[in-house]
Amino acid sequence: QQQQQATTALAPSQLRRMRIEYSRFGVEDFDFSLYNGTRWSGLEGDVSNAYANALLQLLYFSDGFRSIVVEHSRDDDCADASCLSCHLGFLFRMLSDANGASCHASLLLRVLAERPEAAALALLEDADGNPATSTPYAVLAQHLLRFVLEQAANECELTCEPPIGFAQRTRTVCPACGTAAERTAHVFAGDLEPPQGSAALASLLAGGAASVRRADTQRGSDQPADFLTLVSRALARSDTTRAWCAGCRSFQLLRTDKRITAPPAGILALNFPVLDAAWQLSLPNEFDLEVSADGDYPVRALPPGEGDGQQCRMQLAAVVSSIRDTPKGAEHLVVHVREPRSAGGGWLLLNDFLVQPAAESSVVAFGDWWRTPSIALYALAPGDEETSATQCYSAPSMSSTLILTAPTSILDTTTSHKGLTINQRRRVGKAVKPNYSIPRSRLAAAKRNMAVPLTQAEAARLLTDQSFRCALDAEFVVLEAAKMEVFGDGTRELHRPPVHTLARLSVVRANGGLLHGVPFIDDYVAATRPIEDLATQYSGIHAGDLTPGVSPHKLSTMKE
Repeated sequence: QQQQQATTALAPSQLRRMRIEYSRFGVEDFDFSLYNGTRWSGLEGDVSNAYANALLQLLYFSDGFRSIVVEHSRDDDCADASCLSCHLGFLFRMLSDANGASCHASLLLRVLAERPEAAALALLEDADGNPATSTPYAVLAQHLLRFVLEQAANECELTCEPPIGFAQRTRTVCPACGTAAERTAHVFAGDLEPPQGSAALASLLAGGAASVRRADTQRGSDQPADFLTLVSRALARSDTTRAWCAGCRSFQLLRTDKRITAPPAGILALNFPVLDAAWQLSLPNEFDLEVSADGDYPVRALPPGEGDGQQCRMQLAAVVSSIRDTPKGAEHLVVHVREPRSAGGGWLLLNDFLVQPAAESSVVAFGDWWRTPSIALYALAPGDEETSATQCYSAPSMSSTLILTAPTSILDTTTSHKGLTINQRRRVGKAVKPNYSIPRSRLAAAKRNMAVPLTQAEAARLLTDQSFRCALDAEFVVLEAAKMEVFGDGTRELHRPPVHTLARLSVVRANGGLLHGVPFIDDYVAATRPIEDLATQYSGIHAGDLTPGVSPHKLSTMKE
């Protein structure tokens, strides 16, 4: 009866799955402002792989990581059209500029879906919007976090310790012959063990890397370990696994000691295992972490003020949770983050496009069947920030003018998008507008798309002068048609609006003078996915216009 009563208590409405009510106009007349009265923007969840929204918001509110990818997205030297860090930087800049307006991460998620590594790691949803391998979303978020952080560390070429994670030394010893091996690596997240010892033994019997000694010791104990004990074990653990020993030239039970060697550079990420029963815990708002690089004393996570060694104060910054609307229903992810620059250290709930303040008690307490912890982030508390890697990336940001002044693309080849001859350039100059006095250096950059790039003076004015005016026009093609349900009486219901992608972007000058009305950007966007409908009657896009090597137009990548 107690179990039945517990399952009848449904999740609060603000934690349930957010659904967009489509009209005949799609989402155009859906009022997102009813779900967000803050200055922080939410992310719409009507796109594929939108389960990542909670994780993207988690990273956006991580100051050190956000500053790194935003700075990288301004770098003109990155020529990778599918660079995940660049697209993260674009998304974060959009969230910063939106000032509470609803956004969507469809471009970033599309780039993620096109990465072969993401498909190999089963990070993508299937056509029905479910995990491809039936992996719980709580675990899928952990895998995606590690993947994104690894990609960002490689793409941004970090020169100091990444802002999320910690340095770990792994030492493996064979007790039979004494052969030892040691290596140091950066670990992006610590994996917590189940609080009950029986679960650790079950992991061992299933082929996991749980310690034989620890599992045997905990097997007879019914007392679950508290959260700080689990953190200590995640940062310094000893496992015994059967593996090949090069000294003995045979399989042996090797002892592996893994230990954190220094305080986290900025943020400590912790992954929770999925349990058969609901978690029963309350996350501490703060704790002290004792770390000894030389191993003079054990790594310990302690309540604030109880340590006596080299310690740093860690403060809870964000929590990703898996929510179920019904006991057997599908799960979805939400994230609670500590609001930046909040006087009282308040919390925010971000559930796709719903953003609202949250009480701290609803963030730290777990025990209901409908809420499962997935990821917790602990950041260095104010006063311990001198060790943060954020200091390595404090250089002022500058907006790039390269795309505005040099209309070249990584897609330009010798067989397409060729520059025009001098006579052709002159004809282009006359065709744009009669009697223009355009310098020869500007005509040399003219393309078939009739664009005349900005001069350096114009680019500087665009970035510094609020009076610079331009007009934009965009054309789109349909990647996926709308999903409709037709009833017996002939009425229709829209289940998902069509999916569009940018096909052409034109930006023209509107400042008067000789170049008034002349475009400085007029690019067709190369297609990377099959197009279902060119919508030629509306877009003016014909077959082959978006195909590299075939198109008669100047093509650019979506990133450009």
